[in-house]
Amino acid sequence: LLQKFIYISSCSVYDTADFNYSIDETSSCGNFLNGYSQSKYEAEQVVLSHESKSQKIVLRPHVIYGAMDKKIIPRLLRAYRFNRFVILGKGNNTISITHIDNLCLAIKNSIETEEEFKSEIFNVTDMEPVKINILMNHIKKKFNIQVKNLYIPTKIAFLIGITFEKIFKILSVRKAPFLSKYIVHQMTSNHCISINKAKNMLKYTPTKSFVDF
Repeated sequence: LLQKFIYISSCSVYDTADFNYSIDETSSCGNFLNGYSQSKYEAEQVVLSHESKSQKIVLRPHVIYGAMDKKIIPRLLRAYRFNRFVILGKGNNTISITHIDNLCLAIKNSIETEEEFKSEIFNVTDMEPVKINILMNHIKKKFNIQVKNLYIPTKIAFLIGITFEKIFKILSVRKAPFLSKYIVHQMTSNHCISINKAKNMLKYTPTKSFVDF
């Protein structure tokens, strides 16, 4: 008998139209900007509605980064273009991100928890959110990128993202475009994810942050 099932989902399932400063597990889901977000949410529903008596735990990290990262940090480094470091929006928005070590800690605590429940969803991020400008300047410093920032207004960034998506679809390009509606939304909106539930029920205390990368 499988006693416990842990599914790694994503905070991208939350309704982008309802994004506000603090998002918890009771916040609405939907209005997906891409297939990734929708598939994560649909998979959650399959897990949570399964008739198995196993304890079901859904973990929702957001923007996972850290050692050996081949997705997030390389994508941010591609912002170094035209002898400038491109930042979408004004860079003064605040977002929650998840160090891989913190996610692993949440998984470990999920395995070891003695809390009795049938199924639960937990947000998993670093302890504190970070402003985009601070995050990007840290990356510039780490990789010795000594150029000025170039800020792209959010509306223009969305237009570019939509255009890239249409071109990639017309050309049947399987790779994700460098810029998309989803990426623009993630990088320009305020979304601070509450981890109070994970702290209380899973005894989750994240120890790493972007300064450790």
